[in-house]
Amino acid sequence: MKLRKYQKDLIQAYFDNKFNITAASRQTGMTTVIALISLYNVVFEFEKTNVIMAVRRDTAIEKLHRVQEMYINLPFFLKPGITNWNMNRIHFDNGCSIRAHGSSQSPVGFQIHRLFIDDYANFPDAAGAVSNF
Repeated sequence: MKLRKYQKDLIQAYFDNKFNITAASRQTGMTTVIALISLYNVVFEFEKTNVIMAVRRDTAIEKLHRVQEMYINLPFFLKPGITNWNMNRIHFDNGCSIRAHGSSQSPVGFQIHRLFIDDYANFPDAAGAVSNF
């Protein structure tokens, strides 16, 4: 996979900074970047949970499927084992997981180490939530 310079810069920004807000136009490969970062986390770290949220659950699941496709294409020696692989989550034998949630679902009951929110401006009551910070 060949990344563009702005995608490489975005990935570097995710690893250099704890919080990131990105304003990106359509068709810039944001889904690819999110999938790469999530896959990197589960391959090279332990006991980490990534959550991908979108307004619609179907959109979040679509992004999770991108991660699944990338995992399938990894070389065998890099692949952590999978303990659970279903439509809205993947659990790995190194304790990591990736979950897909829609805006109507609250990801509660587990610790989140990396949270990706797609199209936050379209979430219900997004303006009220931002004003609380």
